[in-house]
Amino acid sequence: MKEILDCLETVINTTGLIAKKEVLGRFKDNEEMIIALNLAFNPFKITGIAKKKLNKEVEVVPVINKNEGRKSLLGASTAKKEEVINYIDTNFKSLANFFLNHNTGRDSDIKSVQAFINKCIKEHNLTFSETKILEDIITKDLTLGLNVKSINEVYGKVIQTFSCMLGVKLEGVEDSLVGKKVTVTEKLDGNRCLAVVKQYENQENNDIYSDVTFYSRNGKPIEGLDDIREVMKDLPEGVYDGELLADDFNDTQSTLRTKGNKKGLVYNIFDFMLKVNEFFDDNLKEVSEPYHLRRVNLEDLFLEYGDANGQYIGANKCVKKVEVLYSGIYDNDIVMQLHDEIKAKGGEGVMINVEDSNYIKDRTKNLVKVKAMKTCDIPCIAIENGDGRLANTLGYIICDYKGYEVKVGSGFDDGSRDYYYHNPDKIINHIVEVQYFEETTNQDGTVSLRFPVFLQVRSDKEEVSYE
Repeated sequence: MKEILDCLETVINTTGLIAKKEVLGRFKDNEEMIIALNLAFNPFKITGIAKKKLNKEVEVVPVINKNEGRKSLLGASTAKKEEVINYIDTNFKSLANFFLNHNTGRDSDIKSVQAFINKCIKEHNLTFSETKILEDIITKDLTLGLNVKSINEVYGKVIQTFSCMLGVKLEGVEDSLVGKKVTVTEKLDGNRCLAVVKQYENQENNDIYSDVTFYSRNGKPIEGLDDIREVMKDLPEGVYDGELLADDFNDTQSTLRTKGNKKGLVYNIFDFMLKVNEFFDDNLKEVSEPYHLRRVNLEDLFLEYGDANGQYIGANKCVKKVEVLYSGIYDNDIVMQLHDEIKAKGGEGVMINVEDSNYIKDRTKNLVKVKAMKTCDIPCIAIENGDGRLANTLGYIICDYKGYEVKVGSGFDDGSRDYYYHNPDKIINHIVEVQYFEETTNQDGTVSLRFPVFLQVRSDKEEVSYE
């Protein structure tokens, strides 16, 4: 274990993508390293323990573990029901096997993992930094400066990935839409959520039951959607794609941060795939169901399971269908008219779906987003180096927006990143034009910008403008 943690520490401290991959490649045939990387980066390897939980002081009733015949001496509790402490050998294989059946973050699981870490420190003589890396693996907070794609390039496809369909901006791809049949829907201002409904057969009584798992766009499990889960478990097996929304963006974020049942959210479904296995097959770049067929299946689903209007499912109306605004040959005038109507109602914009396109598990010009953006002219006050692919070049700039620091990392190509990295005086203390979607207020009362993008240095301006 110590050698693996030491290797990962070296990767973290090494600059340059090629050099990092070379260091990681030294353990290419090591099973323990592969298991450790899967625990850290595989979205389907769930530990149920976040950093806050890992640092939690917990006490449980000491009991005999019947499977191993050992007694836990990790403390006592006033809990009415005793909880078993499971002993874990100090290797990643044993830890991974533990998480197969203990991944809900119960106090007994936390105590077990805390005991595991302490045991590893003693047996392997771990340093502070090695211990932190071990904790980051468990809490899935490990940052190597390498993404899963790069890791899989070194080891082969050892880590299962999670990818959903992402749209591109209309600018630059409009010509590719000419003559194509499209469906236009509203672009929602919420949090992406994919719900996977899988059905299983009870071998004892042959009954069929459903399991529902919710994922973010990056494959991280979303917990606490109890009301939505109760509705979704009665729906057909498939992959549902949509957005979670509360009253507005800030309310959505606040609700998703709450513990327990996240009440007040509506799951707005805009896509539905029947081929679950294809969606999770890393060897396939797309799910072989064209959009027009997926849309028909979605409409039929809401007609069968929904209300009289085929719009909501569930008595509490927490599952909703995203309606079609237009279906036909692409017409820019129609699209922009629909966009303006949505914006007038306080919406974000519209999405264009190419009807003969399969579900592409990547960013694709077959899904196009149309939304208006705002701009401001504000001073750049500092720059920061990048990491990973952007090591030794510009990572982002820091701007002063109404007295608050705002980081802007998008909008730079490799050439401009290199230029401003070596010539910081050409951007620091200069007015820069930044494009953004909206101004937001964070939990601590500070002001920030959503989706800020660097446009240019305004050498013709010295005054700040928020208009």
